[in-house]
Amino acid sequence: MGLAMPTPTPLPDITAIPRAMIAAAFGVVQTVERAMAGDAAVRTAQDNAWEAVCADRARARHRAEVRRLVAEMATTGSTGQPAVGSSPRSSASHAATVPPAGGLPSGAGSLRVGSPVGAGARRS
Repeated sequence: MGLAMPTPTPLPDITAIPRAMIAAAFGVVQTVERAMAGDAAVRTAQDNAWEAVCADRARARHRAEVRRLVAEMATTGSTGQPAVGSSPRSSASHAATVPPAGGLPSGAGSLRVGSPVGAGARRS
């Protein structure tokens, strides 16, 4: 005859806890919350729903305002902002790309594509 192996004792199943005990525990937690924070500070589903309604209304107001501003800009062509001129650096950068009236100085433009800067002169 062989040795009999002891049967392991099963672990308690959490689903075996009666629902009444869970409900009672929830009631205790809710009572403690109300005692600590006060009745006015406890969030309810109705409070959450009202807050969501108010947030939806605020988003709708903002969307309507943006639509109104876009329609106004489309009809008048105005952004409502004062006109701003080009910056001096912008003018300077555009002027630097235009060749001078007398042409390019000697040796300018002799760089080859792919050559390092300053390597435009031929080596002998």
